Formats: sequence, C-alpha cells, structure tokens
Amino acid sequence: MELTIVQPTDQQLLYDLFRRMFTDTPEAYGKTLAKAESAAAEESAMWERYLARIPNAIGVVAWAEGQPCGFVMGCVGKLVNGNLDDNYTDVVTLGRMWVAPAQRRRGMAAVLIETIERWTRQKGIQRLELWVMASNHAARTLYTKACFIDPSPVAANARTAEHQLCLMVKELR
Repeated sequence: MELTIVQPTDQQLLYDLFRRMFTDTPEAYGKTLAKAESAAAEESAMWERYLARIPNAIGVVAWAEGQPCGFVMGCVGKLVNGNLDDNYTDVVTLGRMWVAPAQRRRGMAAVLIETIERWTRQKGIQRLELWVMASNHAARTLYTKACFIDPSPVAANARTAEHQLCLMVKELR
C-alpha cells in the first residue's frame, strides 16, 4: 500500500474517488445510487475548495496495485448543521472515509485514520471528530476499534431514520 496526499489540482482524481465511493456504498454517505454521478461532481468541487486552503485540510489516497482504493479527508474545523465551520481551530473533522470492497479488512482504513491522527497532532490539535450514519454498523465498529467514542445520542437533525448521524470523538493525548 502506498499513500499520497491529494493536491488542489487533483480534481479528476477526487471526482473518480467520490464517484466510486458513492456508487459502492451510497447509503453510507446519505446519497442514492441514482444521484451518485452528480453528487461526485459536487463533492469533488467542494473538497477541491477545502484543499485549496492547505494547510487547514488534507486528503489522503491509499493505492494498491497502482489503483486508488482508499480515501480520507481531514479539515481543521467542526461540522455545524452539515457545514464545516473553520472558526473552530481546536478540532479536526475526519470525513469521507472509504476503502474499496476488495481492500476492506486488510488494515487500510486503520492506516488512513492514523495518517489523519498524525496530521492532527502535527497541527497541535488534540481532538478528532467525525459523523457516521447510525445504520453503518461496520463503520461505527471500525471507529470504535480506533478509540473513537460516541458521546451523544443520535443527532436530532436527521432527515429520516435511515439518515440519522452519530457524532464520534477521539481525544489525542
């Protein structure tokens, strides 16, 4: 496995990754398969803007056999009502974690999380947060194994039961 940092000019790579992740598991991201293509275009443009604000955002791609097969983002700031508020400089939000089905349960997700943890520590920040679909038990198990805790009940602002989100937090010491 090789890791690379996404550059602000990597819009095609971002688009391809988001298209794959939304097609692979649209429900994990609150998307529908029918909207995966347009969602990928919107998402890649949004993350390109975040990455342009480097050093406050990082995207990491995991490669295996010459193919991108894992992804995670970290941004200084906190998700508030679904939007990143970068006025919160004491927290990094981990997001858009994805590993291709053929690479799952091989430790790739753990390496991606550890990469964001290292980046967070290098910034002098000691708190990581993420939001995960309450129904995504595999992801919640992964984050629990990575020592994230669920300090609160399911978010009250969920659109529907299948879109309920859980906040998970990890204090880095």
